[in-house]
Amino acid sequence: MKQKKAILLAVLVFTFSVILCGCGNKKIDMNQFVTYEIAGTEGYGYVDTYLDEDAFAEAICEAKGIDLNSEEAFAIYVKASDLIYEGSWDKEKGLSNGDTITYSFNLDDQKDKAFDKISLTYKEITATVEGLEDVEVFNPFDDIEVSFSGVSGQATLNIKDEILNDIAYIPDKRNGLSEGDIVTVKTDVTDIDAYVARTGRIPDPLSMEYKVEGLDSYVLTKELLNSEVNLKKINDYVKLTVEEYGRSLEPSIYMRTTGIYTGSAKLVNKYPMVLLDDPEIVELYYGNNKKDTSTNLVYIIVRFPFELDEVTPNGESKGLVKGDTFLAIPMLKSLVSNDELVIGDTQRGILSLSQEKVLLGMEQYKDRFNIENAGIGSGNYDLEEIVELN
Repeated sequence: MKQKKAILLAVLVFTFSVILCGCGNKKIDMNQFVTYEIAGTEGYGYVDTYLDEDAFAEAICEAKGIDLNSEEAFAIYVKASDLIYEGSWDKEKGLSNGDTITYSFNLDDQKDKAFDKISLTYKEITATVEGLEDVEVFNPFDDIEVSFSGVSGQATLNIKDEILNDIAYIPDKRNGLSEGDIVTVKTDVTDIDAYVARTGRIPDPLSMEYKVEGLDSYVLTKELLNSEVNLKKINDYVKLTVEEYGRSLEPSIYMRTTGIYTGSAKLVNKYPMVLLDDPEIVELYYGNNKKDTSTNLVYIIVRFPFELDEVTPNGESKGLVKGDTFLAIPMLKSLVSNDELVIGDTQRGILSLSQEKVLLGMEQYKDRFNIENAGIGSGNYDLEEIVELN
């Protein structure tokens, strides 16, 4: 809506009158030097006042018969310029149609002694506000786009078009945001009247709260990890890791791991270790680093049945043997995106049982994988076990 300005222009036009009083003093009416204009919009109208200080000084000089170019006239100009501003309206802004405003001079103690042989007269000026157009109210936040990027705890607020509608948008916090944070974005409008006078519109509200949500996160929870989708991801990851573990072992390590052979002869791996069934997660822990949430930890203890070839020191096959064993698999820096786990790094590698002596039937060695013995976290994690998996 284009600004429409209703103008009530009251110009008091007088012939500068100098009246001789009975006491010998000459009177000068102050009201003749005051004009005003009411403008703006409904509820945000304002009055501008114009004071003709030059005409006031000239009227005094004329009454006193003083040459306008004299030094005495200059002194009168200076004093007149001060006196004429000794007045004010009882209300100057925030005006609405129907309001009555009054301009008053504050010269009671000076009206008869400010100038020798001059008496200043005046009366209140009263005006009724009318003709102001209604103003458009708009939401200044409808046209801006606020978004958040990055990972929870390290996210950033972004505002598209940070200056719009003659308004600058200022957030109380821009960086280091976390999921669930509340950010308040304020406008730079501090003088509504001035803004309305400039644009013909009212911005409302002047601030807006935005909730930080939809961020990826490094923070793990029991509910998150124990969901059907994420447990499947963990199981798939465990299976792949165990398979890679089996393929990576040298034959002699196979033997030492299973306790079938402890010799040091060079062996030929005719039959890689084969999983007979999917690995079983027997314990699952998680923790968030107290100092850096981006290095969270999932600690998985798995048992898996296997089959491999038993060989002699001479490399002769003695046939296939079966057994089961345990591995501890840590995962670091797992990202959470839309409540789904994005598998992170395995920087610690796989923690296997002692490779010096492990017998078939591994149940008695399972306790070697508890958190304390593994030394996981070094005190930086609040680790919690998920006892019953979904």
